[in-house]
Amino acid sequence: RSGIAYSDDNGENWTTVGTPTWENTGGTNQFQMQAFVRGGGYIYVYGTPNGRSGSAHVARVPEAQLLTKSAYQYWDGTSWVATESSAASIVTAPVSELSVQYNAASNKYLMMYLSGEDIIMRTSSSPQGPWSTSQVVVSSADYPGLYGGFMHPWNSGGTIHFTLSQWNPYNVYLMKVSIDSNGIITK
Repeated sequence: RSGIAYSDDNGENWTTVGTPTWENTGGTNQFQMQAFVRGGGYIYVYGTPNGRSGSAHVARVPEAQLLTKSAYQYWDGTSWVATESSAASIVTAPVSELSVQYNAASNKYLMMYLSGEDIIMRTSSSPQGPWSTSQVVVSSADYPGLYGGFMHPWNSGGTIHFTLSQWNPYNVYLMKVSIDSNGIITK
C-alpha cells in the first residue's frame, strides 16, 4: 500500500496515524507511486501502479482535507467522482518515476517521467489533461540506464531544473532544460 506521512516539526518526527492509504490488493491499485501539485484550492494527486509499466491517473482533494480519504475525488475521464476504481488513465503506459508541477511562465502543468528508456515531458492547461504529445527531455542514447526525472519544486520561469538518476554510474545529477511560453522544450 501507499500512504501519506507528515511532519509538524520540520522532519524530526513523522506521523502516519489517521492518514489516507491506498491498498494494493492484488497489485492493481493505480495510486502506489504519487506526485502532488497544489492549485485552485486543491491538492492534485497523480498516481501510477507499482513497477514501471502502468498508466498515470489523477485525484484531487481540497487542501484542508488532504488527510481525509473520503474527501478525495478521482478523474473518470469526464468528471470528478468519489469512486477510486473509476479513475481513468490520463496518460497511457508506460509511466514511471512521475513528477508534476505547475509552471506560471507557460501557464501549463508539466509532467515529467520515465517512459521506456527515456525521460519525457508532457504539458496540459488543466491538471487532468488532455496532455500534449511527449517531448524527449533526456535520451537513454545520451545517458544509458537513466530513470527518475524529478522536477525541482522551486522552478520558475522557462528554466526547469530536475534530478536525473542513472544506474551506471549509480548517481543523481542536477540537470536543466528550457521551455518556451507554450511549454515546448527549446534546449
